[in-house]
Amino acid sequence: MKNQIFLSVLLSFASIFGVNAQTNQGSWMFGLHNFASFSPTSGSGIAPTNALGVGFGSYKLETDGEEAGKLNYANFGFSGNAHYFIVDNLSAGLLLNFSTQKVTEDGGSNDISASLFLAGPELRYFIDAGSKAKVWIGGSGAFGASQYDYGDSDNSVSLARFGGGAGIAIFPNEHFSIDLGLGYNGFISKDTVDDFSGNSVEEKETTSGLSLDIGFSIFLGK
Repeated sequence: MKNQIFLSVLLSFASIFGVNAQTNQGSWMFGLHNFASFSPTSGSGIAPTNALGVGFGSYKLETDGEEAGKLNYANFGFSGNAHYFIVDNLSAGLLLNFSTQKVTEDGGSNDISASLFLAGPELRYFIDAGSKAKVWIGGSGAFGASQYDYGDSDNSVSLARFGGGAGIAIFPNEHFSIDLGLGYNGFISKDTVDDFSGNSVEEKETTSGLSLDIGFSIFLGK
């Protein structure tokens, strides 16, 4: 009788903390991860650093070692994806990236606002790494635009992002994972401006860098 009770408890525990992640063919994966943030000191308003959720902060401006002003910012953003496992452990899907930021200057009259939207394909491959973890490698590409408003200036910039990374997915149970990784992303922004002669010219800016990939995913079996 005691053995039967122990076995029942063990099976119940295993059902909660299962070791078989749902990465088999025909399954679905939905995730939320970090997002591209903004910097008012960047020419295009985009920095390759990442954060998750809501952020607040400030920038101090100095001239000849003396404080010349202060910028306060607040941003919100997310990066969501939806994947389908085309074969065991290999998923393909769509990545959506959205972020917005508001910047105000102490004692100033002009506010800065910026927003970003990107969408594109993403691939991720999982490799077993023990009973409750899988190593993943992946890559993605996305296209979209950012809107950057400053005073009377209203500027739209076309964007492209390419990157990849690797990390580990930790599974407390078979339908949920905590994802940790390291990625490398490159941003390409293009804008059309008028030069000193009034002619329209295209400006191109490329930024790249390493960033942490932090988030979680939900797995649904077929």
